[in-house]
Parts: sequence; C-alpha cells; structure tokens
Amino acid sequence: YDLPDLAPRSDGWTRATPAFATFLVVPYGDRGHADVEIVVPDSYEDVHIAGAELSSSKEDGATVYTVAGIDEPEEWWAIVAARDGSLLEEREVEVGDHTARLKYWPGDDEWADFANDVVVTGIPELEFLIGRPWPVKDELEIVESGIPHAYGFGGWYDSSSDVIEVGDALDAQLMLHELSHAWFNDEFAQERWFGEGLAELYSNLALERMDREFQRPEEVSTEHEHALPLATWEQVVREAPEQDQYAYPAAWWVISEIYEEIGQEGFQRALASGLDSTIPYVGNTEPEIVRGIVDWRRTLDLFEVVGGSTNATELYEAYVVDEDDAAVLDERTEARAIYDEFVASAAGWGAPREVREEMAYWEFDDVSGLVDSAGQVLTMRDEVLAALRDVGVTEIPTLAEIYAGARPISDAVEEAQEYAETARVLAAAHERPDGPAGLLTQIGLIGAAADARIGEAAMTLSEGEVDQARAAADAVLAEVEDAPLIGGIVLGEAVVGLALAWPLRAHAKRRRRRSTAVGSDSWPTDEPSSSLSAT
Repeated sequence: YDLPDLAPRSDGWTRATPAFATFLVVPYGDRGHADVEIVVPDSYEDVHIAGAELSSSKEDGATVYTVAGIDEPEEWWAIVAARDGSLLEEREVEVGDHTARLKYWPGDDEWADFANDVVVTGIPELEFLIGRPWPVKDELEIVESGIPHAYGFGGWYDSSSDVIEVGDALDAQLMLHELSHAWFNDEFAQERWFGEGLAELYSNLALERMDREFQRPEEVSTEHEHALPLATWEQVVREAPEQDQYAYPAAWWVISEIYEEIGQEGFQRALASGLDSTIPYVGNTEPEIVRGIVDWRRTLDLFEVVGGSTNATELYEAYVVDEDDAAVLDERTEARAIYDEFVASAAGWGAPREVREEMAYWEFDDVSGLVDSAGQVLTMRDEVLAALRDVGVTEIPTLAEIYAGARPISDAVEEAQEYAETARVLAAAHERPDGPAGLLTQIGLIGAAADARIGEAAMTLSEGEVDQARAAADAVLAEVEDAPLIGGIVLGEAVVGLALAWPLRAHAKRRRRRSTAVGSDSWPTDEPSSSLSAT
C-alpha cells in the first residue's frame, strides 16, 4: 500500500508523517486466506490498533502486528494510530497563574492558534460558570491526535496524567468539553453519564458566553432503539458502542433540565457539595465529609437537597435508573417526608449526624427510629430552656453542637438527660413558696446571694460545663431547702429578743415619768429627800 499524507482537516483517514501516522486497514482475499501484516518502526513509541485484534512481535527496530487466515475478510477492519511524540511541535499557553502545553503536528499552526484561543478564553468562562477555580495543579497537555478518533471518539481527557487528546478538527465545543473534564472525571463521578452530561452542558454554556456557535439540548425519547438506563452506561475498552448515540444526548438533556430549573447558583451549590465531598443533609454545624464517590444516589441528593430541584426525581425515574432502583426511590420519598417534617419541627437545630448520614447513604430502614431518638433530645432541650428562661438563659449552644454531631444519637440523649436534671435542680432552687413559708425562705437566704448564684450556674450549664453547674445547683438548692428553717430561727431569735426588751423599756419609762412629776432636774436616786420629815 502507498499511504498518502493527507493535510489536516481533510476528509480522508490517512495521515503519514514522521510525527504521526494513522490509516485504515482492510484485507482482500478469500475466506480463510486473507492475511494482514503491519510493520511499525520503533520511532513511533505510542501505537494503537483499534477494531480487530492482532498479535505482535519485535523485529529489527520495528514492531510487527499480524493476523493470518481471516475467516470473513469482508467484515474485518483495523485502524492504526502511531505517534512519535518527540517530533511534535510545542507551544506554551498561560491562563492566569496556570500553564498549558500544546503539542501538535509539525506545520499545523492553524490548529495551535485555534487551541491557544479556546484555552485562553474558555477556561475563565468555565471557572465562572462552574464556580470553581481551575483544578489542575500541574501543567495541562493538549495534544493534537488522531488516536481517539481511531476508537470512535472526538477526544478524551486522562485525569491521571492531565493530558487531553483531540483530533485536528477546529471544534471549540469538543475542546471545551474535554477541558470540562478537568472538573468532571472519574475521580469525581462514578457514573459516565453524569460527567459527560456536565461536560456537554458547560461546554455549550461557555460557547454562548464566548459569542461562539453553541447548541441547546433536545429532548430524547426513552423509546430510542439504543436507550438504556443512564446509570448503567459504561465505556467499553475505549470503543464507542451504539448506546452512545442515545446516552450522550440523553445525559445532556437530563442535566440541562435540572440546570434550567435551579439556575446557575443552585447548580453551583450542588456541584460544590459533590466536589468537596460534603454531606447533602446539613445540620446546624459545618457540613461533614462523606465517604465514597458520587453515584446517581448522591447526585440526586445534590440536586434536590442542596440545589433545590423538585423535578430531578422524575427525570431520574425516566432516564437514569432501572426498575429495581426505581423502587428504592419510593423508600427515599417516604424517608425524606419523615426527615423534612422532623427538621421543620426542630426549631433550627436540624437533625443529628447519625440521621443525616443514614439519609445520605440511603440507609432508610432506621430513619424513623433514629428520628424518634433525636426527638427525645429536642424534648429535653425544650424542658431545659423552659426551666432556665426566668434566669436569663435562652440558648444552650454546647448541647446543640453535641446534638448536631451525635453519632450515635444515644450520646446526645445521655447528655441531654444530664442537662435536663441539672436544669430541674436550678429551677427548684429558683422557686419560692408563697405566704409565711416564702417569707421564712427569704429571711433564711439573707446574705446567701442565691439568685445570683443560680444565674451563674445556669450560664455555666448553657456553656456546657454540666458537672460544674450541677455541683453549684445542688449547693444552692440545699441552702434554699434549709432556708425556711434558718429563717424561722432568725425570726424566733428576733421575737424572743423583743419580748425580753419590752418590760425593761416599760420600767424605764415609768421611772422617767415619776421623776418629772416632783419637778427635780436631777437624776432620781434611792436616797430619801432631805426636805421631808424623817418620821
């Protein structure tokens, strides 16, 4: 065969240069008599053969790929793509604080100029739309390559090495699609449909902002001949199966419908939670980290719980999940109703971590029982606040924090019980009886500063020092309980002292009156007056 080197962006398959070669191989001959031999010089260090399977061997500075006795030569084909990376031309592109390196076929400056422009203008637009900075820490490589095309793809992104390979077509949407995979790849989303749908969405949104030609998704019928539940869509050994004809546009349609519903900000919140691996069901503390990668269950929670979508479940039932998983959605609906009702009644405390993790990991069997346990904490919280309201305590933040992070909930229940018991003691110490008993209590507490100490103990409790608050509460309560007796003693002593003093006061008054009657200016004495007769 003579392999002509067709110019970049030609209609034909064949490229034949020292830097890159690709061509289609088809055999001729009778059944069982057609043989193929492909000799690739060792200078081409990156060799791919798509389609048929061939054996290989090393011979005199070359790799020889062979197959003999092809049974059905009219149906046999292979595509060869080989590259000598050392001969590719290179150009460095700066995008803010980051760099990308373009590697392209010798002389194809048109492709390099195009790629440079898309990278420089496109990455900032993707950052704006996604709401996240460019995630590639090292230098990104973008390689002009026919290798993906050999397998039926326009391009691909290798997240393990941060290398993008795309063909020689000047396709801005394809380039932006692959750039989007810097965010949306196997390290983020387990299922292919999610990453591909996001890449299609954001590449076209970026094109719109760049004033380039873009497309909008069209609704795809689930009756399509190659339809499948999107969650089951897989990439098979770098070959494009027939299902791709349905799955790519269907994934784009589902993702776009949700984006249009919740808007850019809601969508960004959902993505941020997924990219940061934070729990969708947030309590009254900072969101906790959840284990595992993002699958269709997590993405549904991201869109509905974090993003605020009300239509995602219906779209997932129609396009994403199979019949078995659709049954799980019914369980989720019931569990979410229980969860949402509980959170609405929690007066800002939300749900404890154990409940929220059960929801996030779709373990719905225990949700109802855990909600009941959490409700016990809230009941005791209300008791504590009611008991301490008269002494100025309106919040108990430490208990709220314990409750929010409780795993298991029983820890929060035990803690709340201690709070409630201490609050009851403080409330009992604060109460004063009516009538004489109250008066005796007030007298007995003179100098004890009981109310001030009760207030201090209550604040200590609200700050989480339960043991210290309980000790102070017990001490004050003991004094309050003893106060009536002490008050009685004090009052009795006062009464007795008054009874003894009254006759003396009366006697003194009589003496003073008698002295005044005889007109004497001197103090009275026991001696008789000299002016009186002695007889």
